[in-house]
Amino acid sequence: MPHFMIQYLPGTGPSLRSRTPEYEAAQKARADYRRALGARIVLAGPLFRPGRGEEAVSSLVILDARDQEEAQKLSREDPYFKAGEFSDIVVHELRISSFNPPVF
Repeated sequence: MPHFMIQYLPGTGPSLRSRTPEYEAAQKARADYRRALGARIVLAGPLFRPGRGEEAVSSLVILDARDQEEAQKLSREDPYFKAGEFSDIVVHELRISSFNPPVF
């Protein structure tokens, strides 16, 4: 199955991350969403601007999907995207040519 790199672009409205009840609900929904995708998520995490502290500016996911259409569909089902935390999604097909997983 091909891999796709999904970059979630930041939203323009107020951030969910203010620890409101809406944020807590979206956070739980996102955990459930990602758990349901299981091993299809190869890698995921927030992106930060260098030297600008701990506020994430974007999110990146490497996903197994049949094709770009499925990758788009799955990424648009992300609860943070649906809640407006992200304004748009950029999807690129990715051919992983080397992989050196870190030891946690």
